[in-house]
Amino acid sequence: PARASRLWRFGRWLIGASIGGFLIAQGDKLVLSGLVEAETLGVFAIAALWVEAGRQVLMKIASFVFVPSFSMVLRDRAEDIGPVFRRALGLFGLACIAVTTLTAVVAVLAISHLYDVRYSEAGAMALVLSFRNLTLGFVVVEHFLLARADSRAVAIAKLAGGMLAVVCMIIAHSLFGLTGAIVVAACSGVPSAAVMLGYQDVRRHMDARMGWFCLFCATAACVGVAAHLFPN
Repeated sequence: PARASRLWRFGRWLIGASIGGFLIAQGDKLVLSGLVEAETLGVFAIAALWVEAGRQVLMKIASFVFVPSFSMVLRDRAEDIGPVFRRALGLFGLACIAVTTLTAVVAVLAISHLYDVRYSEAGAMALVLSFRNLTLGFVVVEHFLLARADSRAVAIAKLAGGMLAVVCMIIAHSLFGLTGAIVVAACSGVPSAAVMLGYQDVRRHMDARMGWFCLFCATAACVGVAAHLFPN
């Protein structure tokens, strides 16, 4: 009974984390389906589809590597978790940069060659949306918390981040049109990552200020690229 109770306490928060994760990953389509015309939504969906391919590669790597690795280190040599966590964060961050760059190039080339002129804007949208994959580097923090059985912290961060992303997307669309909504969609993972970086367990093992700085730089770069591609 005690083991079942611990399992339930851990698992019930994963439901909230899953809802938050859905809002972060799919909230853009949910919101835009009610705000833009079907043709525009179709163009956006094509751009998002190509970017999602890179995201799925990164998520598969993270899910198969980090939770088992962190759990093993915490069980066998807990004193080494700090260096292991920081090394994983750095290496996966580099992988995210590489995959983001590759995804953007492949998406732009594929869309320009495989689709007709009606979908020409999908290439520019994919270029902006590809910044979403940069923030996936902080999924390492999420898996670190899960390895420590702190599913509550993950659920709170992802629910707060997901709801904030949806609200901000609606506001951005009303103020800046489709371009604003695309930028928010590309930065949808930033709020939850920022919240998780603020947790004491995380700050004990890494410099959260550097993490927040990286999130700021990614967001600023995304806004700059969008402003260049969609000047109106």
